[in-house]
Amino acid sequence: MIPLERILPSHSKALIVPIDHGLAMGNIDGLEDPGGLLYELAREGVDGTLMSPGAARHFGSRWKANGRSLTLTLDFQLLGAMPGERGPVREIVRVSSVRQAIDLGADAVKALFVWGAGDELLARDVALIAAIAEQAHRHRLPLMVEPLWFGDALAATDRAAFVVHAARIAFELGADILKVPVVDASAVEAMLRWGAPVLFLGGPRREEPERMLADIKAGLEAGVSGVVMGRHVWQSPHMTATLMELREAMQR
Repeated sequence: MIPLERILPSHSKALIVPIDHGLAMGNIDGLEDPGGLLYELAREGVDGTLMSPGAARHFGSRWKANGRSLTLTLDFQLLGAMPGERGPVREIVRVSSVRQAIDLGADAVKALFVWGAGDELLARDVALIAAIAEQAHRHRLPLMVEPLWFGDALAATDRAAFVVHAARIAFELGADILKVPVVDASAVEAMLRWGAPVLFLGGPRREEPERMLADIKAGLEAGVSGVVMGRHVWQSPHMTATLMELREAMQR
């Protein structure tokens, strides 16, 4: 068995706030001072984060003090010809390795699973995730996989089915932890039957998060192991209050 305790505490749901967005998106709002942000997140009692290799080299050892977890992001998504552009995913590039993750003290590695951006890119991403899974498991390092849709907007009736099917393929490729968009309890129950823990991701910050918090609460009650939320937290004008709301939703 691959050990997951460092990422998913046994006594509580995991609250993970990633800061790896700068790898693909550049110097975006809320991440201008990653070291200062990590200090604030540590002070607020966040359980873990996701970092790029460069950030982990600078901040990883300090972050991991007092038992906080570090997951290293291994892939880069090309979103445009100019830095900071937010276009469709054009290519996936591996930028780090399982060996480097171990050297940086990471507790897990993470890869994005891109759907809807073309068959050739999907085929390359499948091969990349399979290769990462083989190397991660050789070193007993957990692999977190995040299946996301990047094509034309999905109909609301198709969204949950996409998440379940894409997550199943990620599981079959070797994912130890599934990081998925917020879905209803029936979709969560379908995924949990496979034996891999499920985490909800946040995505872009929403101006009215009440529905999202209610859906998170329902998912957690159905067995979701925690949440991975970045922009919703550090782009909030009231980050401490936002973290408190998430904690409350996770504890009810």
